[in-house]
Amino acid sequence: MKAQRQIRTELRHKNPYWEYRLDRYELGDGREADYWYAHTHGSVFVIARTDDERFVLTEQMRYLNRRASIEFPGGGVPQELEPAEQARRELREETGYVATQWTKLGEFNPMNGLTDEICHVFLAEELREGDAMPDATEDIVVRLLSARDIDAACATNAIWDGMTLAAWMLYRAHLERPS
Repeated sequence: MKAQRQIRTELRHKNPYWEYRLDRYELGDGREADYWYAHTHGSVFVIARTDDERFVLTEQMRYLNRRASIEFPGGGVPQELEPAEQARRELREETGYVATQWTKLGEFNPMNGLTDEICHVFLAEELREGDAMPDATEDIVVRLLSARDIDAACATNAIWDGMTLAAWMLYRAHLERPS
């Protein structure tokens, strides 16, 4: 495969969460083309596991699909923060939980044709419960589910969020790694 080269980039719109950009790039054979995409500073997802082997998830309405979504806590990473720090903030804000043990499980791009975003997935353990502090636009219900419940919800599309599905696969792969 031949490398593709960016010729120029143009910022078309910016908001607190991402930038919409238009790049002109060179394909591997020398031809040029336009590429529209969303640029972000990344995101985080937290798989928080309680001492009794349940997992902390959130349920909230998702405007674009006009339906409720069960997801792991997470969100975008502001430019000034590292992903691990934002993971701690998202867990506390959305669920009230605080963890003392953190493990990075991996990372992925949620839609590599539409965004350059990298989602960092963390396992949070040794949890302590507290008060959630969601953003003013968030209406969140905290759910505690077993691994079996999560697997069943994934199989029946009760969990349909792609980032939650990918994060769960990274967690499952983590369990299978030799110690």
